This record gives sequence, structure tokens and C-alpha cells, in this order.
Amino acid sequence: MSTTVNKARSRKLLIGILLAYFFIISFSIYILLPVFRVIQLSLQPLEYYFSIERSLIPRTFTLDNFIRLFTETPYPRWLLNSVIIASLQSILTTTVCVLAAYAYTVYDFRAKERTFMLLLSTLMIPLPVGVPALFIFFRILNLINTYWAVVLPGIASVFSLFFMRSYMRVTIIRELIDSARIDGASEFKIFYQIIAPLLKPGIAALITTIFTASFNEYFWPLIVLRSEDMYTVQVGLPIWNVIIGAGQVRFDLLSAGALASTIPPLLIFIVLQKYLTMGLSLGAVKR
Repeated sequence: MSTTVNKARSRKLLIGILLAYFFIISFSIYILLPVFRVIQLSLQPLEYYFSIERSLIPRTFTLDNFIRLFTETPYPRWLLNSVIIASLQSILTTTVCVLAAYAYTVYDFRAKERTFMLLLSTLMIPLPVGVPALFIFFRILNLINTYWAVVLPGIASVFSLFFMRSYMRVTIIRELIDSARIDGASEFKIFYQIIAPLLKPGIAALITTIFTASFNEYFWPLIVLRSEDMYTVQVGLPIWNVIIGAGQVRFDLLSAGALASTIPPLLIFIVLQKYLTMGLSLGAVKR
């Protein structure tokens, strides 16, 4: 009897594993197929875009699309603008939100929870609601068509504050801070030498998220960036034909540009992946 029950359980477990693998593989194909298509199109001459023949693996590969992309178009400047804006956004937003989250986690002050809930409530306000006021504000400051017009509105990120505060409430051990204060350590030394090492995985995840979101931002840069040399990749690519005056859609250059724009976020993830997997108890004592 027990043998029959074990066989039935093993059969159900095997079916469950096979179904799980089926859904994982199917979902992976669904996600990666458009990426493979972009790679395929970026490595083919323009005439193959309108060819009747269709094949999974094209017969002709060329790097001319990428060579022309970086030598004959404004794309390198757009890519540089995107990297600069995303880097500034990541550094400034992470610095401000980590310090603010640390204050909300460690210190006690009047109306702390009420102000935090008030900040969280702003997440329910749609972004376009504040666009006219922000645009007028930056126009008064004469910051339109500058990097700062894109970067400054996102520095006080409520989502980043909420993310880091939630992470700190799980990671930070209050006894460590109290012990350091008894030993005479300053608040800056406590944060830099004791707390910061514990926060590396969370900070790495936050930087990766902010950099990717800022690099892919389209709506706000489209409003405040006016000149061609200040465009980001996401703003420049959709109006490619207007800028270069082409008589037809350059699918070859567009595909190459879309593929090349994935490199900076991917590099950020590769650089920070060791921190993403780092043990959360780094530098702390056992509970």
C-alpha cells in the first residue's frame, strides 16, 4: 500500500516539475524572442528587411549598421547623454534616499510615521499632474534643456525611500548602533563603518533600478530637452527619421540603436551583481 502511495506521489511530483519547466521555458521564449529578433535585424542589411524570404537564422550578417550608427548619426551623443543623466540620477537619488531612510529607521522624531505616510500617499498622484508646475519652475530657473532639468525632479524618490527604509528595518541591528555610541563613535562613523556595509546589497539593487528607470525614461526628457545634442536615446530614436531626413524608416539603424542602448544597464547589473548576492549579515554579529 505504501509503495503505491509513494509511486503516486512521485508521479505527481514529476508531473509538477515537468509543468514548471514547460512554463519557465515557454515564458523565456516569449521574453527572449523579440530580443532575438532585434539582434537579427541589427545584423542584416536594409534590403533584407523587405525580402520575401524569412528564416530564423539569416544568411547574411554585417556590422555596418553599428559602424554607421556610431559614425554617421547623433546616436553616440544621445547615448552619452543617457549615461550621464542616469548616472547622476542614480548617485544623487541613492544618496538622498539612503540618508533619509536611515533617519526614518534609526531616529525618533515628532510625527515620524505621519510624515512618512504622507510621503507614501504622493505615490497615488499621477506623474502628468505635476508636469506643468515642474516645467514652469525649471523655466523660471533657466534650466530647460539641461541635464539638471531631467535629474532634479527624481532625486526625492518616495519609492526609493520606501524601499530603503523597508530594507533597513530588516537589516539594521539597533544593538550595534547603541554599542558604537557607548564606545564614543560619532553618528557619521556609525553610518559609514557599521551600517553602510550592511546596506550594500540594498544599495546595489536600488542603483540598478534607478539607473535602468532613468536610462529608459521618455516622457519627462521629451518635454524639457529641446535641442538635438541634448536628446537621450529614448527621445532621439523615435524621431530618428525627422532628424536624419530619411525618405524611409531605417530599420537597420533603429534596430542597431535599440540593441546598443541595452548595453549600459546590462553593464551596471554585471558590475553590481556581486553585491546583489552578498550576505545581508556582512559586518554584523550573529543574532
